[in-house]
Amino acid sequence: MARLGERPRLAPHPGVLLDRLVEQHRDAHPAQEFDGGRRLLTSAMSTRWQRGTHWHHRPIQSRPRPPLRDTCIGPARDTKPMNDRRGAYTAERAAALSGVPKSTVHHWARKEWLVPSVSPTRVKLWSYTDLMGLRAIYWLRHPKPAPDGEEIPPTPMSAVREALAELDRIDLDLWNEEHGYMVRVNRAGAVYVGRAEDSVPLSRQLPLENLDLIEPFESEAGIRGPDLVAPRPQLRIIAGKMAGAPHLLRTRLETEALAAISRRGLSKEKVYRLYPDFDQAAIDQALDLETQLARNLEPVAAAA
Repeated sequence: MARLGERPRLAPHPGVLLDRLVEQHRDAHPAQEFDGGRRLLTSAMSTRWQRGTHWHHRPIQSRPRPPLRDTCIGPARDTKPMNDRRGAYTAERAAALSGVPKSTVHHWARKEWLVPSVSPTRVKLWSYTDLMGLRAIYWLRHPKPAPDGEEIPPTPMSAVREALAELDRIDLDLWNEEHGYMVRVNRAGAVYVGRAEDSVPLSRQLPLENLDLIEPFESEAGIRGPDLVAPRPQLRIIAGKMAGAPHLLRTRLETEALAAISRRGLSKEKVYRLYPDFDQAAIDQALDLETQLARNLEPVAAAA
């Protein structure tokens, strides 16, 4: 602080300080090139000015940050990695694969009938088990006409929640490229997991009594969900492989990647040339599956 009648001392200009520091640096390091030392000091000085620490002032003290909390506002979320052997599907993908309309998928998430188990906020992500849960809710909550003309009422939500809890307890590691399992739910909400050989196609089972959740599923909106293990003979869906994405059998080539290439205007012959080591019949099945899934997102066209 300047005394009365004395001119206040002004802080040196940063350029003057830089020249002084360059001289000191050159004296201390005579073997180093002058330009390199100036560039070094210029960079250091610029960094310190950006951080708020001036050469002719004391460092600006920043307020300490509060420690990170272990809790968060809102419902608890599972913090496991996305690709953690449960599968991960967006709303569009979950609707197309399950056969349940996309609007219904979002409606049930808002009503908390089936909250996406992988990511319930922002970009919602449903798991492989959620795909079966969507089918189970749709089938259990829709009334069915009985052979005698009477209407079978919807299953109570308490039984539906029990069924969803049973589905969550299924060990998805049982599924692999070569072998799958059958998952069946009855009108009372009981879930049964058995051999894939015990599964019964939708056309031969009693839809009023039970439903195989892996078999192809068709909703009343005309949406046709594929088989959730083998959507085509040479395609597979495995929850623990590539986040549950449909892919060519015994490969890591996703059907969605092939469809993206095809949508750019490439003919099948050009797609074959891009993947010469892959079976052409498998590529055809992948493109056919993706056409079906895209049509599932257009319920009006699908119903027609």
